[in-house]
Amino acid sequence: MTLFELVSRLELSNYTPSLGRLLNAEAARAMVSDVPSDVLSLARSGTLLVTAQSELNMLAVAAHNQLAAVLLTSGARPDEAMTARACEKNVPLLGTELTSFDAAGRLYGLGLRGETK
Repeated sequence: MTLFELVSRLELSNYTPSLGRLLNAEAARAMVSDVPSDVLSLARSGTLLVTAQSELNMLAVAAHNQLAAVLLTSGARPDEAMTARACEKNVPLLGTELTSFDAAGRLYGLGLRGETK
């Protein structure tokens, strides 16, 4: 499923509209974590990261691992520095008021599966 389809079907906010072209990318799988070291060691390229952490270190990990996008949950919003860095690193930032648990459940319902080793 493309990121654009996920944004549309889950009514997600797009905090990086200048990266709209990247929403045509497929989200191959998803991972829920608020721990950067877990994401760094487990997430593969193309993964959608679901997190409540709107901090630059989560974005740095997402960029390093070439993740498809970061979905901020529980109403978390990126600050200007995070948004600017996301655009610089080509990492779409999406958002929802849903908790990480509920967002993961909806993603699962749409056919997205979790990260596996």
